[in-house]
Amino acid sequence: MLSQSKPFTNLLSSLARKRWLAEVFNDLVSMGVCSYHSTNIQTKLAEKDEKNEELYLQTAGKYSKEELETFAKALGTLSLQVNEEPYSDLLGQYFTEHVTNGHNGQFFTPDAIGSLMGVMVSSGQTVEHKTVLDPSCGSSRLLLNFAAKHYTYEMRS
Repeated sequence: MLSQSKPFTNLLSSLARKRWLAEVFNDLVSMGVCSYHSTNIQTKLAEKDEKNEELYLQTAGKYSKEELETFAKALGTLSLQVNEEPYSDLLGQYFTEHVTNGHNGQFFTPDAIGSLMGVMVSSGQTVEHKTVLDPSCGSSRLLLNFAAKHYTYEMRS
């Protein structure tokens, strides 16, 4: 289980008391993408991308100051997860377990199969000049597993 799963779930659940959970999830992803926009990263916030800024403000404008603080904590929790387990998929796991609930014709590759495929594709080979096909490419779990298995293999070599 992902170490930050429960804190992340609790934060999003608190935001979803007044709103539809899928909307809260989508807004979290939108604000996260806007926050980590390449212009923001490359210029260290010295420049702005107007369309990105507009999307962020439009999304954030739906929420109170307290709710935005909770979103910030959720993004911080995601960052902690990435630091603790670099190739984990907390967003994908949350989406699968809480947002879709197995409905809407959305199917996700089970973690064990993604892990097995990552091992099969990466064992004993370098990543350089390698193409990896993820036939579903929803949350990119196969690609994350490939990277995790390759990284582990490289570290042992």
